[in-house]
Amino acid sequence: MTALKSAAAAAVMAALLASAPVLAEDDAPETLDAQELVDELDDDPVCVAAQNEGITADIINCTGKKTEAAERALNFNYKAAMKALDDAGKKELKAFQLQWVKDRKKYSDQQALLAWGGSMSSIFVSSAFLDWTIDRAAQLAAIAEEPEAPAVVR
Repeated sequence: MTALKSAAAAAVMAALLASAPVLAEDDAPETLDAQELVDELDDDPVCVAAQNEGITADIINCTGKKTEAAERALNFNYKAAMKALDDAGKKELKAFQLQWVKDRKKYSDQQALLAWGGSMSSIFVSSAFLDWTIDRAAQLAAIAEEPEAPAVVR
């Protein structure tokens, strides 16, 4: 059972990494700012409707779009961090990242308890997932930019 879970986590990680943007070498930034990508969606019609109307479905759809943007940065920055690290650092980061994926899901799911199963529970879950993704993308960017720094976020 544990091997199956590990294989599933590896498959999820591979799928996430495959979705990172592909840029020409000369044009590629070192890292992407997840918060900036997310903020760019504030003018998206779905997000404008979510802000103006406060309808749960619109809020969840907006958060979903923002999460996709944050995931792009997360995956891009993970690749950049892996590229910057030596073999031992890569091994350490991969193990931490796989655990982080599990922890993000667990924490996000726990947020549903705050709404006691009401319609707000979905908003709490998706918002927590987004917040964790933005934070981790920034941590990975820091690793990519300073691979010799202490490994407090690996």
